[in-house]
Amino acid sequence: MRTLSPALAVGLVVVGTAVITIYLFGAVQKRTIRAEDSIEVRAIFDDVSGLAEHSRVTMSGLPVGEIVSIELDPESGRRALVRLRVEKRVALHAGEPDKHGRIVNGAVLTRRQASLLGDYYLDLSPGIAGPLLEPGGEIPKVVSVSGVAALMDQLEESGDTFERLDKIVRNIESVTDSLAAVTGGDVGAERLDGVLSDIAAASENIAAATYDMQRFLRETVIARQGNIDNIILNVERFTTDAMSTVAKLDKSLHRTAQNIESVSGTARQVVDRNADRVDRIIGGVEQALVELRASVATLDGALGNIRDVTGKVSEGEGTLGRLVTDSRLADSLEDTVDDVSELVRGFSSLQTRVELRIEYGILAESTKTYFGLRLQPRYDRWYQIELISDPRGRTRRMTRLTETNDPTMPPLLRESVVSTTDDLKFSLYFAKRFHFLVARLGIIESTGGSGIDFVLLDDALRLAVDAFAFGEDRIPRFRTSINWVLFNHLQLTAGVDDIFDGRHRDYFFGLGLTFTDNDLKTLLTVAPSP
Repeated sequence: MRTLSPALAVGLVVVGTAVITIYLFGAVQKRTIRAEDSIEVRAIFDDVSGLAEHSRVTMSGLPVGEIVSIELDPESGRRALVRLRVEKRVALHAGEPDKHGRIVNGAVLTRRQASLLGDYYLDLSPGIAGPLLEPGGEIPKVVSVSGVAALMDQLEESGDTFERLDKIVRNIESVTDSLAAVTGGDVGAERLDGVLSDIAAASENIAAATYDMQRFLRETVIARQGNIDNIILNVERFTTDAMSTVAKLDKSLHRTAQNIESVSGTARQVVDRNADRVDRIIGGVEQALVELRASVATLDGALGNIRDVTGKVSEGEGTLGRLVTDSRLADSLEDTVDDVSELVRGFSSLQTRVELRIEYGILAESTKTYFGLRLQPRYDRWYQIELISDPRGRTRRMTRLTETNDPTMPPLLRESVVSTTDDLKFSLYFAKRFHFLVARLGIIESTGGSGIDFVLLDDALRLAVDAFAFGEDRIPRFRTSINWVLFNHLQLTAGVDDIFDGRHRDYFFGLGLTFTDNDLKTLLTVAPSP
């Protein structure tokens, strides 16, 4: 059977690597905004943290522009001047002044957080009124803080109002307690004495009125004696009962007056013994009244501020007002929450795999150690980072030219210098899976390279081919290996390194361990604490 020559095999690998490279770079290519299809406008921000040149500008979640430059505003010297390019099909309005002279209904540019890693993008609302912005014009409304952070700031500012209301309620309770204590002193006793005097005078007037009525009946209505006698008898009975009731009431009132006098005497003695305390109470009541008036004034101011805030909210001013009146902002907030939820789900689905592998070179009689970390956000793609301790070390080749005046030697000497160091090597590459085929591209053992894996038997068996060390003054390094995973953690490896270089070709076998993030969580949970 005729085999491929080394040169032909190298050519095929190089062509395959170029095709894979073009495909991978084409998959991540970004679209830019052309100058002839867009206009450049400017915006002034208080905070541009997380923004960078070429950051995207979106409208309703669709890209419509990008940031051209970010610099310090020369006019204010403290704020940031952001220049951005927006597609011409987006009509940006400059807004119109309201009754207070403020610009409303114009274009709004909002800085929004794209992920929990700290990067941001700009969300554009074109506005609905006013003239269209010319190239170089300034967007009238800029929001540096948006979404949940702005809403929390509004709630934090409103916390002072609730603390003031709570203080007012406590002051009112203190005033009512002080008033109850004051009304139980001498003033209260004097008021009760006045009430008893009024009741006694009223009973005397009732007795006098009944006597006058009897005399009028006897002297004036004598002709109707028969009927009047009955009336008089009824009246006499009534007055007798009334007098009896009044007498009983008078006795009760007398006893009540005595009791009140006794209580007032006792209270007077108590007040005399606690005169200083009563004075302090009265002074506290006066101070409480002063504080009550001040609190009421503060409450009036707070209510005025609340009316002002609610009025602005109802008119659609401010972030909270736009949230209440503008459904587009609510939709944008919902989109932001959805994006955050999707990002959190992405982080929760990220799988981390740690690999530790040792290989023994049979011909070189040396060991090679690998420590790898795989970050796999999805089943069909991942990123691999490896640190490698290679007994061959890292070889560098360079050509040195030396001029000489020795007539016995050429005037220009060319020397080839080869140096080998024991530096650690590293690998950093991106892997994409297509069914049973995995393509890898990046840095392999500190040099550019690529690789192809064939995955079989439910990922338990993997055949790998790596090509790297291109551009050096030697044949590129090709390595093939077969890996068999047992019990999900134990890995057996065997293969051939430097296949086409007879001077450095070696055969190796190795043993490795593999752990996922779930395994590491379990180990950390059961590990003893210091």
